[in-house]
Amino acid sequence: MRHAISCRRQWSAAGDALSRAVLIAFVLVNLGMVAWSGVRLGGDSGIYIDGAHALLSGQPLTVRQPSYAGYIAFVAFFQAIGAGLVGLVLGQVAMATAAAYAVYLIARQLGGPLAATVAVVMAAIDFDTNRWQAFVLSDSLYASVLVIGVWLV
Repeated sequence: MRHAISCRRQWSAAGDALSRAVLIAFVLVNLGMVAWSGVRLGGDSGIYIDGAHALLSGQPLTVRQPSYAGYIAFVAFFQAIGAGLVGLVLGQVAMATAAAYAVYLIARQLGGPLAATVAVVMAAIDFDTNRWQAFVLSDSLYASVLVIGVWLV
């Protein structure tokens, strides 16, 4: 019994260190992707950028913009502090990193340190989800806030 507890503690410490390394790699890979591709625009990017401009100039949101008021406010925040679209994308990378950490915490609570390590590795290597951090689109932030919200509940 003591050996099993000792092994679990050792895995817990090793898993925590590995998970921290994975999160650091996650940030570096995402920053590398942004450096390589730059800020990317998608079909709805104009709605968000124009909406941010409207918010910052005291104008109302129009047409479809009110449906995306939260993301438009996020874009406007980075515009207001002078960080521009690069700052927005870096903010999305930060939120995605927080979400990956939330995945780790959820899995650790539900399944222990091994499950947490596997979960954070899976979140970090999910290219199909992670590629959206470089886009001025609501997808990345929505996914991150969803995961963080689940962890908070």
